[in-house]
Amino acid sequence: LCDPVWISNFTVNERKVREYARGRVFLAGDAAHIHSPAGGQGMNTGIQDAINLAWKLGLVLGGESPPALLDTYHRERNEIGREVLANADRLTTLATKRGAVRQHMRNLVAQFVGHLDLVERHAVNQLAEIFVGYPGSPIVGEYGAGIAWTLARGIGPGCRARDLCLTNEDGQPELLFGALTGPRHVLVMFTGLHPNERATAGMLEAVRAIEKSYPGVLESVLVTLSPDDATDWAGRVLLDEEGECHRAYGAGSATLYITRPDGYVGFRAQPPEERRIEEWLHTIFVARA
Repeated sequence: LCDPVWISNFTVNERKVREYARGRVFLAGDAAHIHSPAGGQGMNTGIQDAINLAWKLGLVLGGESPPALLDTYHRERNEIGREVLANADRLTTLATKRGAVRQHMRNLVAQFVGHLDLVERHAVNQLAEIFVGYPGSPIVGEYGAGIAWTLARGIGPGCRARDLCLTNEDGQPELLFGALTGPRHVLVMFTGLHPNERATAGMLEAVRAIEKSYPGVLESVLVTLSPDDATDWAGRVLLDEEGECHRAYGAGSATLYITRPDGYVGFRAQPPEERRIEEWLHTIFVARA
């Protein structure tokens, strides 16, 4: 660049509010956090703020959840905002290194490290905010009998659900996210890599009872290895013929996941006991008879 017509200094402001919510006032996006444009994190972070708040507002305003659910907006997004500010600060510091020697060393290191596949994948996921999660949130949980989750880890509560390609009842490929994208919580049932007829029947019975207790606010989908395992289920069925989705979700046996409207895992259970599922649902929804 040469012969600029106009020049101005740009000052980076890095700030974050202490509280994302107080009473009936909620802050999101640039109103809650502002930082360097390095890394292009501002828009994604603001959109995630809005989505996190939107599904909770929808449930509370609809009378399906208690107002206390809105308190988790700050709990979940405050730490994410702090991390985004820290990452943007580090990127800004690297980009604005002064001195020819420091700049040369930075460029050499970046050129070498940037070509490593592991580093590249991590950087992409970090900048795309795929790694964002809420494992410490008070409204996520799990139930695992014995060492079930130790042996088959799966996707933990508070983590972003993983999208995989399955087959619908018409024999057409369909992404799992097609069943998870919407304004409701979704009960995702896995028959297991080693299906047990009795365990599957118990899981389906529990889900039917839960759907009656929470009409209109929950959806269900059954993921199975074979259509023969879904003969007792009249709802939506997706086939995982190769078992890839079962392995990704640690579903060695009958397993239930509940995903939130924002695409994160709210709860998982193995085995899917009705009482345990009901206990978790009470943390989100108004108690039912």
